[in-house]
Amino acid sequence: GLSNVPDYIKCEPDISKLDKLKSCEVQVTKALKFVDRLLPPTKCNFVEHPEFSMQHFVDLHNTVKSFGVHNYKGARIPLQHNNINVDIFRAYLIKFKYPQLHILQFVEYGFP
Repeated sequence: GLSNVPDYIKCEPDISKLDKLKSCEVQVTKALKFVDRLLPPTKCNFVEHPEFSMQHFVDLHNTVKSFGVHNYKGARIPLQHNNINVDIFRAYLIKFKYPQLHILQFVEYGFP
């Protein structure tokens, strides 16, 4: 079976605490300032996905955050909104002897 495939490895975070990151602001034009971690103003009308509402992502974020580590290391909640069939992807990587099977955890649970 595929359940014994060693696709989990320990990855150390490159930044210990995200709250230690300094805010970044760049004046792009006289009228437009880029502010790190903020979405720019838009005239687009966003329509929620019928199955994956904004609340779905807020709940997912809050659950993962409660573990204090990335999803692939803590909560390990499979990302249902990902259209990649992880089992088929895993089977192909094994079939073609791809040496970096640990990437499967990122595909299934999200990249750090």
